[in-house]
Amino acid sequence: ILNLSLDYGFQIILMLLLLGFTLAAPSFLRPDNIFGMLHSMAPITIIAAGVALIVMLGKLDISLGSIALASASVAALAMRDLGPAMHPAMAFLLALGVGALLGTVNGFVVCILKVNPLIATLGTMIAFRGIALQVTDSQVIVLPDAVRGFGNWTLGPVFVDTLIAAALLLAALTLVVVRSTG
Repeated sequence: ILNLSLDYGFQIILMLLLLGFTLAAPSFLRPDNIFGMLHSMAPITIIAAGVALIVMLGKLDISLGSIALASASVAALAMRDLGPAMHPAMAFLLALGVGALLGTVNGFVVCILKVNPLIATLGTMIAFRGIALQVTDSQVIVLPDAVRGFGNWTLGPVFVDTLIAAALLLAALTLVVVRSTG
């Protein structure tokens, strides 16, 4: 039994937790609750997939949360301040561009300046978060009514962001498999 618990300890604990949650709240394993949990986890799952790839390459990036905040803040401010002139699709592309730019800053500091990735991304994490908080005046930016529903789009019972997260996880897993076999 010791070998079984050593080999499958995580799975055993996970099953016990699921059993406990289900006994405590019978609605825990209902499909609508499961889809709701997956929907809540989708943004973090997407970021975690990117971080996992970085870690597998032997590096570390702790600034991704701040990059996400800065990117989303710039897009939200653009939609709020430019109104109809900033279509949500353009704001999305703007957010991707800001994220790519900030990621390039990290890449430059780590790869060109040869700063340790942990130290570099600790510094940029603080800087990017500070910039985002400064430009938003540390306030919540209210999105236009036309945009608020995007995060709750569904295909049948499944939220679209859950499908996006699943697709990105599959892509990350494919990269890992290709890298390990190639």
